Amino acid sequence: MCASHNGEDIHVNTAKSMLDKIGFDTSYYECGTHFPYDKESRIKLIQNEEKSSALHNNCSGKHAGMLCLQNIYR
Repeated sequence: MCASHNGEDIHVNTAKSMLDKIGFDTSYYECGTHFPYDKESRIKLIQNEEKSSALHNNCSGKHAGMLCLQNIYR
């Protein structure tokens, strides 16, 4: 359900979807932002003049998984 990734759209969208399902957003993340490690994804962001977000961070999937788990037990 969660793992490190390189910032590809499919993984960014999956992490965002997980947060959406529990009513959270990236303000709950502590991991910060960086451009995708995946070259094509990084180039696409730059060409589209988009900013990177915490969802592009390689640990965003793990953090989304942990937030989902804690949401079950709160």
